[in-house]
Amino acid sequence: MHVICKIFSANFILHLKLKGVISKTPFFQLSDLSDDMNPDQIIFWDVDSKDIDRKYIANCIENGSLIMIISSLYNDDFILKNFDKNEKMRFGILQRNFSYNDFIQEISRIADVNRLNPQ
Repeated sequence: MHVICKIFSANFILHLKLKGVISKTPFFQLSDLSDDMNPDQIIFWDVDSKDIDRKYIANCIENGSLIMIISSLYNDDFILKNFDKNEKMRFGILQRNFSYNDFIQEISRIADVNRLNPQ
């Protein structure tokens, strides 16, 4: 079983970095398909370069998606202020200069939290 991953970023270098990290991670598969409502997908969202509607994110979360936010400009509180407690549990946040280990730790953390607290 593969986990579908989608990247929302207008930053070419960050997009390539995420693509490389996803390809190194077993069971992760990058999807370029337009079907944005796959259940149980991981969405990588570069909030510095791409604006995504809050309702869209909430809908993805309702469908079982996890959201990994990447930012170098905003702190965690600023990013998460518009989301409720249940939605926040499905978010992971990384700084733009993250390492592969940071990536694995944050993915594991939000996966564990959501396994213990399913919607």
